[in-house]
Amino acid sequence: MGLISAPMGKRSNISKYYYNVLNELIENFLRKNDLLTERCKQYTERVKEFKMQWKKVSEMKNDLSNFMKLSKKYDSLEEKKEQLKKKQDQIQSLEEATNDKEE
Repeated sequence: MGLISAPMGKRSNISKYYYNVLNELIENFLRKNDLLTERCKQYTERVKEFKMQWKKVSEMKNDLSNFMKLSKKYDSLEEKKEQLKKKQDQIQSLEEATNDKEE
């Protein structure tokens, strides 16, 4: 953003920016037809590369989401396991207390 916004901030810089940067781009990309076919080919290749990378990122995002779901389930199971252990301890204590009264 700074590359464009800084020169465009002053009116006096606009024409200098246009001739030094934009004019060069226009000359190279729009008026040299002999390079147009090559640029189109390169563009198509870059689009394919981008789509492949996007697919990888999407797969990683899905994997991470699934991992987080599993992690939450694991945490929930650990909590339930801890609760079950406490209940078992309470039952054992009650059984011991009952046995002590019977004796």
